[in-house]
Amino acid sequence: MSFSAGDCPRALEELERADALGSPLPTQGFLRGQCLMEENDWAGAVAAFRQEVAVDPNHFEAQLLLGTLLREENRGEEALSHLERAARLRPDHPSVHFGLGSVLADLGRDEDALPHLERVVEQAPDDMKARVQLAGVYFRLGRPEDAGRQREEVKRIMTEQQARAADGVRGMVSDTSGAEKPPSE
Repeated sequence: MSFSAGDCPRALEELERADALGSPLPTQGFLRGQCLMEENDWAGAVAAFRQEVAVDPNHFEAQLLLGTLLREENRGEEALSHLERAARLRPDHPSVHFGLGSVLADLGRDEDALPHLERVVEQAPDDMKARVQLAGVYFRLGRPEDAGRQREEVKRIMTEQQARAADGVRGMVSDTSGAEKPPSE
């Protein structure tokens, strides 16, 4: 409940007390990992997610997050094994395909990365990170026209995001300026 309420320090205290009672229970490592990520303790989060997948190898989120964090640590082969497990658990999840595509590209396996990244872009056309990764893969595969199309889509997405942000600021300024007017006499 502390975790759900956003009180990670208290949740971590409660998880420590649970550890003292005996063997870890399912989700205990996952919750600890989530809290440690909130506190930017990446090494602790990796250890906690490892604990979770040891207790429950079918915990999708723990496998996905562990694979993602290991990729960030440049531990591609190890990351790949956890992301592949996550893919077996939820084969249609876009985050799994992004993770697999990214780690495979990092490992120089662009041909293998390509279908994963194309799938993400198909499912989430405005996913800028996936489009950037896909452009790099296309470029390395000798497909400069496809890479160029992805770069153009990234520019389009950025332009749209900037326009929405500007509209939001204009709206706030408009709301504020109207609220600050003194009442008419």
